Amino acid sequence: MAESSVQSAVQRLGSLLVEEEENLEAIKEKVEHLRDELDWMHCFLREADASRYVDPRVSRWVIQIQEIAHEAEEVVEIFLFKLISHQKLQYAGKTFVIKNRLERYLWVLGEAKAIHDANNGIEALRAKIATLTSRIQAYGIKITRSDSESLTSRVHSLDVIKEDKHVGLNDQAKNINIVGDLVSEARENRVFGIWGKNGVGKTTLAKEVYFNHAIRKHFNRFSWVYVPQNCKVSGLLRGILTSLVTNSSDEIALMTDQVLIKELYQVLLENKCLVILDNVWTCDIWDGIKPAFPGDDDKDSKSKILFITENRQVAEQIHGRSIIHEIRCLSYDESWELLQSKLGRIPAQIFGIDGISKMMEMAKKMLKVCQGIPLAIIALGGLLVTKKTPEEWEVVVGLMNSLQNGKHYQQQSYEQVVELCYYALPYYLKNCFLHLGSFPEDTEIPTKKLCNMWVAEGIAVSANGEVCRGESLEDFAEDCLTELVQRGMVKISKRKSSNSNGSVKSCKLHGLMRDLCFKVSKEENYLSIMDLDSKEALVLSGKTRRLAIYLGQQGKDQILLPQKNQVLRSLLLFPCQKERTEVNHGSIRGLCRESQLLRVLDLDGVVVSSKTLPKEIGDLIYLRYLSMRDMLLTKVPPTIGCLKWLETLDLRAKVRLEIPNVLWCLERLRNLYLPCYFTIKDSEKLRLDNLNNLLTLKNVNSFILEDVLAMKTLRKASVRYMLENEHIEFIQKSPKVVFSLTIFRAIIGKEQVNASTSFDNLIKLELKGELSVPINDLKFPPKLNKLVLDFCGMMQDPMPVLEKLPNLTSLCLDHQAYVGEKMNCSASGFYQLAYLRLYGLKSLHHWNVEQGAMSNLKCLQVTSCERLSKIPQELPHQVQITHV
Repeated sequence: MAESSVQSAVQRLGSLLVEEEENLEAIKEKVEHLRDELDWMHCFLREADASRYVDPRVSRWVIQIQEIAHEAEEVVEIFLFKLISHQKLQYAGKTFVIKNRLERYLWVLGEAKAIHDANNGIEALRAKIATLTSRIQAYGIKITRSDSESLTSRVHSLDVIKEDKHVGLNDQAKNINIVGDLVSEARENRVFGIWGKNGVGKTTLAKEVYFNHAIRKHFNRFSWVYVPQNCKVSGLLRGILTSLVTNSSDEIALMTDQVLIKELYQVLLENKCLVILDNVWTCDIWDGIKPAFPGDDDKDSKSKILFITENRQVAEQIHGRSIIHEIRCLSYDESWELLQSKLGRIPAQIFGIDGISKMMEMAKKMLKVCQGIPLAIIALGGLLVTKKTPEEWEVVVGLMNSLQNGKHYQQQSYEQVVELCYYALPYYLKNCFLHLGSFPEDTEIPTKKLCNMWVAEGIAVSANGEVCRGESLEDFAEDCLTELVQRGMVKISKRKSSNSNGSVKSCKLHGLMRDLCFKVSKEENYLSIMDLDSKEALVLSGKTRRLAIYLGQQGKDQILLPQKNQVLRSLLLFPCQKERTEVNHGSIRGLCRESQLLRVLDLDGVVVSSKTLPKEIGDLIYLRYLSMRDMLLTKVPPTIGCLKWLETLDLRAKVRLEIPNVLWCLERLRNLYLPCYFTIKDSEKLRLDNLNNLLTLKNVNSFILEDVLAMKTLRKASVRYMLENEHIEFIQKSPKVVFSLTIFRAIIGKEQVNASTSFDNLIKLELKGELSVPINDLKFPPKLNKLVLDFCGMMQDPMPVLEKLPNLTSLCLDHQAYVGEKMNCSASGFYQLAYLRLYGLKSLHHWNVEQGAMSNLKCLQVTSCERLSKIPQELPHQVQITHV
């Protein structure tokens, strides 16, 4: 009886196998039809985008279609994931196959459920699409064609972006004389404030003060700390102390509040410090940190505090003897000057000589709505510069007028201008802008990282789905960022020190723009933020597709990540820089098991409880971007080789990392960042063959020469150590690749350095180790931009040699690189130098700079040079000095 039942079951499973193979073909055909529907939805979204702000019905339908499009993508990807999971798994050269009939039957049952779920999902989506399509047709809504600007007409580089003019701020700075107040020896005033409306330029003016020559000469230590709305006193104290002393951040992180107050008080009492607190929201902030600051009775204290706030009540009540400066809004003439600086010559081209009065009339109407707020005026200029006819200007004027009577009556009119500028963005820029809202307030966002994320998420997509010939997706993403900066929606934070053109290294989102990101993201379910320091807990919905978690200052408890979110596409974790909070290893394992559709996983700086990642990381088969930068990891699981779709992999952990020799499996990899120090599991050489799409390769060492020479798409590479001939051959035989080279040895000989003189494609050189010969015996690459000398122990002044390098834009002398007492820079030297860092030159006592030397210097950083008595007065006026 039992035997016949088993035979019957086997026969039934056999027929089920045939049946499901037929169903599989049918569902695959439905999936292809669904992809066609997706193409239609994306076309509709592009065409309807320009009408959203004009017609609320279109806006509602766009949001509904966006949701359906997301659901369609999820149905397809979940179905494919289940199929792949039931098929044979192959990674690292090992193949696991279904061994017997029973396993095959179990596989068929799993496949049958996947087919059933996919079929139900597709039918439900078809019904939604049909209903929505009929409604759109029934209402007869006319869709305005969106502006699909030609990519070839845009500037394809962040190098050429200029700073926006600071109209009116210079005059205000002279009138209120903040610098004079701060350098005054009057001891009765130690607390100063700047207040004004959001976007009026308070922080911009404060930065002008912060880097002022008189300020840098008067004070010897500086701290600029941004105060987030949910800031804790302990975190704020740690931030101030970290920037004023040379102690390690880990040491300061272990201090109790009482120790922090005592240490900070002593530093402020013994030194002339300038502390700037940006974005002070309440008087409670000052009340919490006040015990750490010398009081009115401490007559010997020469430290001073400058706070920035947009709350007038806070400005007036924060300290009884504080001197408060108000930053006013721009006058009409100043507003028009700023708008003209943004527009350039375009108005004359549009209106001609006869139409200037009409242009002025329209500008006056629009500037009135801006209320003299520079941020709104710059954004308006970024919008108008894209308009090519007077009629298009009139449309903008009409929209401005409608703002006064619309649904946004509770907003300030300048806030409505900023919102209008967002809705006027081309379709391909909107998601790029909203994505910036993921980052914590006042965060400097690295442009390279940002562009790689945009590519991985598929949000950097042109209006017609194409990019220019010879342009990579990363190039197009940079174009999008360039356009957002030019439109005044994003501001430049830092420029690359190694580039004389000052290309953008990092960007930042103004608070007003970030608020707009949150508003739109909430309406469109684009992004969710979980701030673990916030008193209000965020309840995540099952449709949360992008999630940013601010880990905050949670003490010693391990953090558990959200689980069971099957549609999550992007997860960014932001650890608090002042606290070392651990993330639970098991919760990362659960995340990998439950969120299989994840495309972006950013773990920068995160501490994992086990110091390793779970092997389940290999289950994230759709992952495009994975960053482990600055993590305290010791090894990476070999299952990372299963991530076949991975495009960007950042392995630059804080400690020596053991890497499995499986990176060659990642065929789609475009950007590979290796750690500075790593070992290769069970091998001496790192296999990099099969990486035919690689654009960036950082910190490569112990490689197979044939592998790297076969990379035809490679653009940028950095090589460490140069201990073998293959490193030299790699650079010599790759003339189209831009190289950085690090020579790291206990003793660096003349032959190692001089071997690089024939490398025209070497732009950055780091020498880490003691030089065996005087520096004037060394020869450097002809096109060298950046030079780092570290632990070199030079006894001869290096400046007379280095100042003659014709293309040098960045120079760093670190950790006793020079052990002499005097340093001289001649009048004709360092013509291209833009950045100079002097760090840990313990013996340096006197630095002489002749008039005219370093005429292009933009930034000087002097740290831990205790014997250096003063900064030379002959430095160019525009230089920003950081001196600790």
